[in-house]
Amino acid sequence: MNKRAIDSIRTQIIDGMKNGTAPWQKGWKPGTGVHQPFNGKTGRAYTGWANILSLFTSSERAAYSSPRWVTFKQAQEAGVTVRKGEKGTHVEFWKVYTPKRKQADAKADNDEDNKRLTSKVYSVFNEDQLDGKLENAAEPAPVSRNIQFVLDMAEAAGATIIFGGGDSAYYRPSLDLIRSPNLDQYVNEAEAVATLIHELIHWTGAKARLNRDMPCIATEELVAESGAWLLAMELGLPFTPQNSTSYLASWAKKAENPEQALDKALSNAQKAARYLSEAADKAGLLNSANELQDAA
Repeated sequence: MNKRAIDSIRTQIIDGMKNGTAPWQKGWKPGTGVHQPFNGKTGRAYTGWANILSLFTSSERAAYSSPRWVTFKQAQEAGVTVRKGEKGTHVEFWKVYTPKRKQADAKADNDEDNKRLTSKVYSVFNEDQLDGKLENAAEPAPVSRNIQFVLDMAEAAGATIIFGGGDSAYYRPSLDLIRSPNLDQYVNEAEAVATLIHELIHWTGAKARLNRDMPCIATEELVAESGAWLLAMELGLPFTPQNSTSYLASWAKKAENPEQALDKALSNAQKAARYLSEAADKAGLLNSANELQDAA
């Protein structure tokens, strides 16, 4: 079994869901200090749910103020060093390879079945753990998007949203549509954005799209909340947790093999978030193509 970046913090995350303190149970607005973590040398954002969760959790626990992370070697190359006693945070890098004993067969048959996926886990350090600042560090351009972006993304993905006719928001699988209160009924724009991206994550699971296995309501709510959290962080959207605390607490207490189930749910959340961000990208709504490879 491949090692994962969150191997040491799964229990902490599951306990957090029981208490309503998991990362996706906290809200923010863009520009208030919550950023997708990125590499301080390359400027590339770390992608992959395990990397984002590992770095975000470490930042929360240690109260780091910087979103920049570097390897020990990258810190030295930048003219600084990791302070004595500081501990690194795990990130992972995935690659496809062909086992040596299969290479000859692969060349002869051009058989994709011979290929394997493996991960490498290594440590990175936050800028706050260094003995100096990362001068002239590469950095992604700050992004903040609004409700119109979400509506345009929904249209690009092919989602139907019906406004009005009630005071609740939900995705109805039988009709394959999202129902929402009128936008002026929301307390503020951030609430509207957060609610709609939550329902859009639900929408991605339909058979005609990702055909997501939905064993129970609680699992699907975990996918929707964490998927909306990942999407908001990637795209610079405000995020407000929806009313799913009781579902998530129940899931965390009752799930069989909760650590394995957590990985599966978060993997599905990432697929859902990527489905929507790729639709936005294809429609020209993003400034640049999304990086699908984990940052090094």
